[in-house]
Amino acid sequence: MTEGAADEEGSIGNNQILHRNRYSRAPCRVLNNIGFNNYRPDENLKNFAVYKAASRFDRRKCGGGFWFAFGLLGDYRGIKRVFTEPSLIGYRHNDGAITPIETTTTNAQTCYNSTAPGACEGEYEALAKGIAFYNGETIVRKWPGLSWPEILKDYDLETEPENQSDAGKRYATCYYSTRVRQKFGLPLRQYIWKGGDSGGSQDVNGDGTIADIGIPGEEDFVQETDLPDVPWCFAFGEEEWVIGVEFEVARE
Repeated sequence: MTEGAADEEGSIGNNQILHRNRYSRAPCRVLNNIGFNNYRPDENLKNFAVYKAASRFDRRKCGGGFWFAFGLLGDYRGIKRVFTEPSLIGYRHNDGAITPIETTTTNAQTCYNSTAPGACEGEYEALAKGIAFYNGETIVRKWPGLSWPEILKDYDLETEPENQSDAGKRYATCYYSTRVRQKFGLPLRQYIWKGGDSGGSQDVNGDGTIADIGIPGEEDFVQETDLPDVPWCFAFGEEEWVIGVEFEVARE
């Protein structure tokens, strides 16, 4: 049986918590109390869930990813952040309707108490970060930190995430979270961003389609694309990020 540690090649996943957090002289208290056997597949999965939800402040060597995401509501130590990028317009799943996102220019980027009502990450982003936390805590918990879509915007996926150097583990962390959710059939979230204030498209004649009609310069020409003073948006989210599409490429 191979036992890896952290992101080491050959790691058998949850068993990387076997010695330090489960069977060491000072294990995570809740793991020790429950006593699941990591070598039993069913108990291994249960132990993973317990480890993720355990309080970091209960005792050292506890996990805490879900606890930081969902158990620290109203606490500055949580991993939710406010949306600060003004070009972030909303989100959708698949071809569904776009849900607007509120952004804020506040300097306090954590979501707690009344810092930024309405502009905080939701449960979806908390889940994404909670899963990512297990693979790489720093990227989702550092101060002041970024919201999940802003992390995807700023950190491009590299082709070999499992072989990243320490400086590149942020990519592997986001990739890990996305792939885990894909594995369980959860829909990835697509974020909508404002691309510019001019050059957008509009259904000018109200026929339900957007396309220029006729020949430019002729009397019956109807222009519906590349319109002046009409803003335009583009999509960039988890679906694009996980296959290696960069933010600026999506925008172009």
